[in-house]
Amino acid sequence: MTPVPIFSAAFLEPYLVDFRLKSVTAIDAKLKILRRWEGEVRSGKLGKLKEEEVKSRFISEIFGIVLGFNVHNPINWQVREEHKVMVDATKPDASLGYFSLTDGQIRNEVRVVVEVKGPTSNLDKKQSRTNMLVTPVEQAFQYASKSGGDCKWVVVSNLLKIRFYHYSGQHTYQEFSLEELTKEDKLKEFLFLFHKDRFTNSSTSPTDKLFMLSKTNKALPRLSGHILDEMYHSVIKFDGLGFVDPNYVCNLRPFNIQDNYVWHFVGGRMLTFNAEIGRFFSGIEYAHGKVAFSVRVQRELKKSKVVDAEGKTLHLIDFFNNCLVWAICIPKDVPSILERSKKSMGFSTRHFRHFNDSELLIFNTQSDSDEPCNCINCGYRSLDFKKLIKLSESSTDHLSLEPLEKGYLDYILSSDNFQRAYFTYKHAERESKGEEAGHAKYFLSKINQMHLYNLVESYSDENSEKNEILQDIKGIDLDHSIHNELDLYVSPELRRYLIEIKEHKLLQKISKKVDEILDKCTEGQINRDDLASLGEQYNYLYSHFHKNHLVYDAFTGYKNLVTKLTRALFIAHSWQKGGIKSISSFHLLEAVIYVQPSELKKILDLVGDIEMKAGEKENIIKKARYFLGSFYKNATFGAVKERLTEKQLLNWNFADKVTNIFSNLFHIFSQIELSEQQIRPLADDIKGFMVVEDFLAWFDLVPFAHFIERYGYILKEYELENMLKRCIYKDSYGTHKYHKLIAGICTAYKKFYPEVKIADHSLVHVGAANSMDNHGHCRIRHLIPLFSVLTEQLRMELLLYFEKSLEGDFDDEAFYALIDAGVITTEHKDYFQRWMEATERTKISGFMGFDEDDQEDFTDTVLINVIFRFYLYGIDMRRNEIKMLTRLSLFEIWILSPEDFDYALFNVRWLLVVDRPFILVKLTHIKSISSALKALLRSGFHRRLAKIYFEYFDQDEV
Repeated sequence: MTPVPIFSAAFLEPYLVDFRLKSVTAIDAKLKILRRWEGEVRSGKLGKLKEEEVKSRFISEIFGIVLGFNVHNPINWQVREEHKVMVDATKPDASLGYFSLTDGQIRNEVRVVVEVKGPTSNLDKKQSRTNMLVTPVEQAFQYASKSGGDCKWVVVSNLLKIRFYHYSGQHTYQEFSLEELTKEDKLKEFLFLFHKDRFTNSSTSPTDKLFMLSKTNKALPRLSGHILDEMYHSVIKFDGLGFVDPNYVCNLRPFNIQDNYVWHFVGGRMLTFNAEIGRFFSGIEYAHGKVAFSVRVQRELKKSKVVDAEGKTLHLIDFFNNCLVWAICIPKDVPSILERSKKSMGFSTRHFRHFNDSELLIFNTQSDSDEPCNCINCGYRSLDFKKLIKLSESSTDHLSLEPLEKGYLDYILSSDNFQRAYFTYKHAERESKGEEAGHAKYFLSKINQMHLYNLVESYSDENSEKNEILQDIKGIDLDHSIHNELDLYVSPELRRYLIEIKEHKLLQKISKKVDEILDKCTEGQINRDDLASLGEQYNYLYSHFHKNHLVYDAFTGYKNLVTKLTRALFIAHSWQKGGIKSISSFHLLEAVIYVQPSELKKILDLVGDIEMKAGEKENIIKKARYFLGSFYKNATFGAVKERLTEKQLLNWNFADKVTNIFSNLFHIFSQIELSEQQIRPLADDIKGFMVVEDFLAWFDLVPFAHFIERYGYILKEYELENMLKRCIYKDSYGTHKYHKLIAGICTAYKKFYPEVKIADHSLVHVGAANSMDNHGHCRIRHLIPLFSVLTEQLRMELLLYFEKSLEGDFDDEAFYALIDAGVITTEHKDYFQRWMEATERTKISGFMGFDEDDQEDFTDTVLINVIFRFYLYGIDMRRNEIKMLTRLSLFEIWILSPEDFDYALFNVRWLLVVDRPFILVKLTHIKSISSALKALLRSGFHRRLAKIYFEYFDQDEV
């Protein structure tokens, strides 16, 4: 009877395709042993030897060396010969498993029993021994039943053949002939199934799982042999992932038919040397989401019995688009290129950059669909948070999302301070576990739960549910999930890629490349290829995390990387020649969402106005409208709060996110040249938002104030006045949330409506009242900008409040601000004398000289700042009030009276302290200073003093 194998050749084929003997440790040593045994079989020697002569060597070499079971370790080993079973004194020839020496006792965990007979024994024939009237197979199974519950496999051999049985039955087995084990296909099967790393490495080993799969017929699919099926089955393994690194894809078979790693992806194009792929793509047409096959391709597909060829081709093209592959390239003349690679120094078929377009057949795979995308990522980047929250809260709409999308939406919105995202991912984990096409989704749900740990810990309130969530997340073992739970259920290619996701391999590559490009940008050495790579890295980063719905963009590492990319992008944009001509709304939005406002301001300060195409400007304005419109709705009597968004703001991370977005949007708008037609639509949304806003901080409003200064004309004068009134009414003593915005609105009002003056008395009186402490003392410096937009009568009323605020303790900063704004002069009332009294009272030692680094050393800067003001305001320093300043250093005596100073005591380096144009121009006529400077520079060069000399004191050569 023909034996029935446990694992048929057809079942094993897809698993063995990627199993390579050269990856097996010490494969040469194993082959050497097997060839020696093969020689003994072929020579007839083995057939003449008795069982006792060869059995121990057979077990030691075949199971110990070839299959890798540890024989010689003194403490922990994996093979025991002649080991008694648990029930009686009978002994199989060997047991495989885990054996250890603890406290002088051997601990036995038997996974496999091995029975070895002589080469003349028939393994299926009953033995003639009096006490053993059973076949060798039956004998081995008896041992297995007495070896404990961990024993799942039985091995029977007559030296010439080795059989592996599952303990559940004797009717099927995997058989290997000793003399055939030197053949590659048989040795691959032998080691793939029964090497100790796969056979007994865990309670449910890979071989155990294969056995279960073989019973349920859940084997990997077989291929038709047509290149379409090869490509389709190569990419279908990654179902559940929205993006796979195209540099990984181009190394998959059948795209890479070389034996080495290749760099065949550049700028949206993927190179392949597989002529069959070129032949296939040359016979199809793809347009408007549909594919048409040529007669030749139709004939070939029919002959190969390819099922659903159109569906598979469209799936393949969708996969390529998701992975940023927009064209497939095949060399026109592969033989000549291979010949060239042998003869040309520096030329390699492994690198795409060595090929010219003229040498390639290029097949477009880029989607031409103009359908709007409704995915979560695009919804997020629309900044329409009202719509996103409605989608999250609506049970019907929420159910229409894939589980990973649901979780990602909850994560984006920080719902229930990330706890809801955790429960959604937990549900996704349960739903995808064991699902035939859900392996990648299962992994993503697990890794996302892990990434939520710090977010839940940081943002959730303390309660028992939070602690249970954190404990559950701590128990996740991704390595166990990849190597044990998924293991044989996924292809090696998918498993390797999941490991890369877990280890952040792509993120590390992007980060390294971005650092290189940023260094080049800073040094002015960037070239066209670097600019292209910059955009490519942006696409990788976005696609990897967002298309795969990976929880990660809330973390500092991600935000810092986007910040680096943004900095490099804007530095390149700032160049006059060869830089990036215009910035896309996509790149701006990534900066708006992820870069800290303070960092974005620093970056924008480097570049001045941002150049953008008209359509890109309109796009980002539209998104800003969605954003502002998410927080209010229009009612009968004006704008009221949007309750959904108001509730969502209770989630701290969400509130932090939207405040940063608000701030960054207006940082951006303040540095884009926008026409009135482009910017005007934003006016209504600004008005509605500012009516309901109560969650921004003062620093969030600063860029908005700058925007109003530049584009305040989009609001009518009464609308600016209403906004000003709202800021003043909401203000209170001890806070300064609206102070910068009040100044910005007043600047805009004066700039765009110079002929109109505000006559609303409440602005002055409410503003003053809201600025008073419990003792009636007011601090109204923030109302100084208001002075310039009021009617004359209201100015006088406001001036009274200013004068009242300067009573008691003299506020020198308010005094300066009033002078700078033109509200008063230094001669107003007795303020100059009070200023000097306050200065004498608060100053300490002032200027102390220079430290060891040649930097000015001050105990305090009270007096030097007052002196600067003297020069700035053009004050006569011979005034009697100034004489009340005492305890002056030589430096202070000099700068307060430079014309009367004894220059024998002069220190030229004092000029460094007063290196201000408005001071130095008033000293240029003093010859003693010029002479001292010239003398010092003759004795030794000093960069800053030389600059002062040539700019202010003398143009002659030193």
